[in-house]
Amino acid sequence: MTTSNTRQNKFMGIAEMLIERLERGDYALRKLPSEMELAEETGVSRMTARRALKHLIDEGFIRRDPNQRPEVACPGGGGRVHQFAFLMPPVISEDVQAWQWAAEGAVATIQGVLRPIIYTDWNDVLFSGALKGFDGVFLMQAGVEVPEAAITALKKSPNPVVALDLDLSSLGIPSISLFPEKAVVRLLEHLRKLGHRRIACFHTCEMNRVFRQRIEAWENWKRKSGIEGDLFNFPGRAESIDYGAIQAEKECGRLLDSGQLRDTAVLCTNVWTALGVNRAIQQRGLVVGRDISTCAVNDEMLAPWMNPSLTSLRMPDPSSMLLSCARWMAGGGGKWEGAKLLVPRQVPLFKGDSTGAPQI
Repeated sequence: MTTSNTRQNKFMGIAEMLIERLERGDYALRKLPSEMELAEETGVSRMTARRALKHLIDEGFIRRDPNQRPEVACPGGGGRVHQFAFLMPPVISEDVQAWQWAAEGAVATIQGVLRPIIYTDWNDVLFSGALKGFDGVFLMQAGVEVPEAAITALKKSPNPVVALDLDLSSLGIPSISLFPEKAVVRLLEHLRKLGHRRIACFHTCEMNRVFRQRIEAWENWKRKSGIEGDLFNFPGRAESIDYGAIQAEKECGRLLDSGQLRDTAVLCTNVWTALGVNRAIQQRGLVVGRDISTCAVNDEMLAPWMNPSLTSLRMPDPSSMLLSCARWMAGGGGKWEGAKLLVPRQVPLFKGDSTGAPQI
């Protein structure tokens, strides 16, 4: 191989590496490297690094801003590409994955780049860095309640933020909630139509704004409908992905053994609580769906595959709402038109074997 071909392979290899980084949104949290920085990182000469950067400019991947600083360009010469962050918690679930895929599709529609970022808690530097480095941020809650310091940071964010599966609309932050109160009511009405007149609400995961709103929806409906039922709220601290199920099995078992669970149906605030409740019922020789009916708000794609299959609200497609938000963020945020809480027109209700008419 000639020296010329070797040099060609070197700078093209570096150029391809940079293109991969650009497509992942790597340079939203840090600036594009200078010729010297790129040469030091890759172990090539400054001339080779210069050729790699020039290739990206020639191909339209990056461009120079008015101050001659390099920035990510939009394919086809349409200006700078919009880069969005997808801030998500460290515990990955089917729900989070579905949100991410839908957000990627929405951003791709406007030729943007979505960068998934896992943040461990609200004090994580990646959280604050994303608010400053990207054109917009899609935020998923990190399980625990949002502290005041994080709320302040979100309200003062220099770039637009949209909360996903978390209603922060009262704080002025556009939000998408896939399981609003009317959806929870639909699930409860299904139990009422089956004949249940005592419907408990069971919660065992760490308490946060989302779960509190689901409990409030149950309480509001109970008052309006005249249905009775007890609240069993045993929030624990997350130590493993299934801690909510472990807590639910323990507490529901204790209530069954002591005769304190007088309800014929149980609304679980999440699928992990439902898993534990169902196991506690079955361990005592009772039949889920016959002796006690159970259901859950949001099944995380598991309902049809559980035994028995779990009556639940299933995740609706958020794509159209995400696309509206992506377009708003790409425009710089600015004035938001309409209600800041976006909800789906209909939330799918899966009727599984875990619910049936109460035994008389």
